[in-house]
Amino acid sequence: MESNESPSETPENGHESESAPRAPRSGSRGRRESGSSSERVAALRAAQAEVIRPEKTPIAIGVASGAAVLGAIIWALIISQMDLEIGYVAWGVGGLVGFAAVVVGGRGTLVAGLCGALALFAIVGGKYLGFEWSIEKAIEKNLGTSFNQQLYEIDQSWAEDVAGLDLSNRESVVTYLEENGWNTDDSPSLSKMEIDDFIEFEAPILAKLHQSKQTFEEWRASRLEQIKAQIDKTQMLIDSLEPIDLLFAGLGIVTAVGLVIRKTQDDEAAARRAVLREHRTD
Repeated sequence: MESNESPSETPENGHESESAPRAPRSGSRGRRESGSSSERVAALRAAQAEVIRPEKTPIAIGVASGAAVLGAIIWALIISQMDLEIGYVAWGVGGLVGFAAVVVGGRGTLVAGLCGALALFAIVGGKYLGFEWSIEKAIEKNLGTSFNQQLYEIDQSWAEDVAGLDLSNRESVVTYLEENGWNTDDSPSLSKMEIDDFIEFEAPILAKLHQSKQTFEEWRASRLEQIKAQIDKTQMLIDSLEPIDLLFAGLGIVTAVGLVIRKTQDDEAAARRAVLREHRTD
């Protein structure tokens, strides 16, 4: 009898074809690979998120702020006590700020940016503070002996007159100054600046001396403070800046930011490697 089956429908080896069931197995493998890939991506994201932990940001900024204050004080002391401005110290101040943040777990661009701002504050603030301390030391050294007991007694006698002087009446002020020898033979007429300086600076000092009966030390301190108040320290600081100052300040800021960014990138890379090793073993 002839077979009703077509030769093309019968495999040559007489067994069913194995090609039919392979499709479902291939689809299953694809689903497993797709699932594994999704898990790996999720694990990578979770690992990277673990590197930048928001709860550590306030701690990192607090510690970095303390380091900035410490660095500013050290920088100021070097400027004022050694009369030197060592640019590498300014650079080191920036490094101190970034290092302090990294040590306590500060990571990410937010912490890096804030560290850069703190480094700028520490470098500029330290230079300003050192500049101010240097001025105070120079005033004390060069003018401190000028305010002696003799000048104190002269001020006491003038203080009684100034206490009854109407400072709002410029004519009476000018008359008093000319009668008491504030003008000189070379300049018999008092300038507007001299009159204004007396009204703004001298008269309050003398009035305070009369009213509060200041001791010699209190009067001397007031006189020194008066001189300091007349010095525009900010403008003097700006005038003293040179390109090398800006260079080291920039290096300090870049170092503070770079330390945080580099540590963040290193930790993220380590987290990725750990996830990939784990998934390869699986």
